[in-house]
Amino acid sequence: VALDLFRRYGVDAAFVGHFHQNLVSRTEWGMDHVITGPLSMVFESSGKPKQDEGNGRGVRVVEVRVDTNGTNGKGASGFSHRFELL
Repeated sequence: VALDLFRRYGVDAAFVGHFHQNLVSRTEWGMDHVITGPLSMVFESSGKPKQDEGNGRGVRVVEVRVDTNGTNGKGASGFSHRFELL
């Protein structure tokens, strides 16, 4: 149900947790799905796709950019994220 709503309303990304490891993927319509590992126990998995970032205890830093100087107040916007090990 949630993914249907995300698609309908053009959600760019979903950031979630509680998976005990990091995983970044993209839906078929282009929404980023970013799962952040825990601050406590990390479980390794041999079955997930190769990821650019490792697993460990840490936090995810998300930067959101909004530029309202564009045409009709709808300029360039977007986001970036990175995982910081503690």
